[in-house]
Amino acid sequence: MNHSVSKPRVRRGFTLVEMLIVIGVIALLAAIMFPVFGRVRETGRRTACSNNLKQLGLAFTQYRQDNNGRFPGAGQYQKWQNGGHWVSGTNDTNSGTAGKLAALGSGEPIPNAASPTGFNAANVEAGAIYPLVKSAEVYFCPSNKSGREKRLSYSMNCAINGMKDTRIREPAEIILLVDEEKANYGSL
Repeated sequence: MNHSVSKPRVRRGFTLVEMLIVIGVIALLAAIMFPVFGRVRETGRRTACSNNLKQLGLAFTQYRQDNNGRFPGAGQYQKWQNGGHWVSGTNDTNSGTAGKLAALGSGEPIPNAASPTGFNAANVEAGAIYPLVKSAEVYFCPSNKSGREKRLSYSMNCAINGMKDTRIREPAEIILLVDEEKANYGSL
């Protein structure tokens, strides 16, 4: 006769305390890593912005080579010269003073009631250097909250508006473009 004693089955699992410890460790690691991910993301945006400025700078150089050493004009909505503006659009005021950013195409202001900045969008595709850049994305910094809406984050030094590059005595001391977080009119 076979008398076998059956052993009770032992369930292998986690206790509630073990589960809470694992969840706590994961939460602690997440709390440590999320700020690091944010800094890495911002560093990537900063790099993209720097690359945008470099591409725009190269486009300005190409433009000068193609136009007898002359810089393009500042934003068209500034009404400082006719044609050859680095970004296009029209001033949306009748007084001729600097107004809101450019309108697209026909010169009619873009409806901007929902715009938190109150700015119209720049028409970068109609600007003088766009054929050399060929991407509207280059005209705004990914870190600039209103840049995508305005389609422009950078401003040109208006002191060199249409100037011949031979008139600049110390080129290394001249700022061509700046990245602006707040309102800009396409010129400094």
